[in-house]
Amino acid sequence: MPTATTRLLMIRHGRRTEGLDRGLTAEGRAQAEALRHRLRREYALERGTLAVYSSLLPRAVETAEFVAAGLRQGADDVIQDCDLCTYHLPAELVPATGGGVYLPFEQGNESWSDLVNRVGKALSRIAARHSGTTTAIVAHDCVVEASLVVFGALPLLRAFDIAVDYASITEWTTTDDPAAEWDAAASPWPPARWRLERLNDTAHLAR
Repeated sequence: MPTATTRLLMIRHGRRTEGLDRGLTAEGRAQAEALRHRLRREYALERGTLAVYSSLLPRAVETAEFVAAGLRQGADDVIQDCDLCTYHLPAELVPATGGGVYLPFEQGNESWSDLVNRVGKALSRIAARHSGTTTAIVAHDCVVEASLVVFGALPLLRAFDIAVDYASITEWTTTDDPAAEWDAAASPWPPARWRLERLNDTAHLAR
């Protein structure tokens, strides 16, 4: 019997309002609507429950509601998870010395390694919880970038940048079981080996 595929759709939110985050702009809602139609087409025959997660920020939550509709879920089915948020910024940004990969650029902020660790735990937890099914995660560009470290084993400090556009799809799959207990004698580390199926896919957006 073939092993069930675990699929994570990492989706960046649509274009947001500038300044205070009050959700999506008109363009952002159009992007999310196009995303909804594409997901409806791609997963029309998908069986089983397709879970939808988002960060707590309005731009992600609003986009996730479109995604949920595309996957034939209700807005109330979106699971909000603070660990999927962008940087947890302090109320006032005060520069800090020595900022970089391991130390933050502002006092009270997270460093890049802090964010990757937080997001990595969340993504691993979600993958294990929904092993063998498809899950959409609507979050932020830094969360998508962190997935390259978590699932792709890239270094924290890369020698290149990647594009993560608004309403883009980055897809990870594995036929290993993310929920399985690790057996050192039977398999190498890490327990699940992931495959990057697509990166920054925006084919559904008008050019």
